[in-house]
Amino acid sequence: MTTALLLFPDFALILLGAAIRRWMHLGDHFWNGVEKLVYFILFPALLINAIVKTRLDLGAALPLLGTAFAAMAGGMLLGLLPKFVVKLPPLTFASLFQCGYRFNSYIALAVAGMLFGAPGIATMGLIVVAAVPLAEPVPAPEPVAAPEPAPAPVPVPAAPAAAAPAPTTEAARTVALHAEDLVAAKREVPTGVVKVHKKVVVDNASLDVDVYEEKLTVNRTELNDDVVDPNYAFEEGVFEIELRGEEVEVGKRVRRIGQVEFGKERQTRTQRVTGQTRREELEFDEEPYGGSTT
Repeated sequence: MTTALLLFPDFALILLGAAIRRWMHLGDHFWNGVEKLVYFILFPALLINAIVKTRLDLGAALPLLGTAFAAMAGGMLLGLLPKFVVKLPPLTFASLFQCGYRFNSYIALAVAGMLFGAPGIATMGLIVVAAVPLAEPVPAPEPVAAPEPAPAPVPVPAAPAAAAPAPTTEAARTVALHAEDLVAAKREVPTGVVKVHKKVVVDNASLDVDVYEEKLTVNRTELNDDVVDPNYAFEEGVFEIELRGEEVEVGKRVRRIGQVEFGKERQTRTQRVTGQTRREELEFDEEPYGGSTT
């Protein structure tokens, strides 16, 4: 479990890189640049920084280097076993043979750094410097085919002296040329958001309403009657007559004045994408035998 936890960050970083390559479509030129940046700048900087900060004793490191060389030699011997057990194609056997003794420097440095810090990275860097030159030039042994018996010489009659030698022809050789094409992959992404706001607007409104009101009218009629009661007493007084009318009370009612429907319409447009592609070409350099061209 502890070993799995030590290796988890490295494999998680590898999976993250694979996901970025799959879904971000950055192109091979980007990854080639990243690989060169790591191999030629960041990787040497990590080793140099660890070696500078750590005091190395080459004498004490010799047993460690001997152990590393012995492990590689054992891997080479184990890599030869499939040749005697099963019959494999040459390319398959070469791959299995190299897997027996070649190691992953990045994983080894990561584990050494997590376990022992800068001294671990410096020590592992010393092993890498000593072991990689030994591992790289080792060729994978290939099975040697048994030599075929040479055909018996066939007597050829001598040609006439005046006859010119017949021209010889060789079988035509075909060289395949390859090229890259751009391939477009589409994925749906959000391009924007439309926000629709509904707000209340206050307007000044007016309404004409018919109302009534009462006004006092006076109609006087002249009479000339005889007084029936000679003792009638004159009197003064105040009469009140109530006048009525209508007044307007303003109220409000809600009614629907319309509706708005929202929808989305898909439109197609042409977008041009660019990228770098590679192709193979042939160049011809003719060099005559036996001297320079004049």
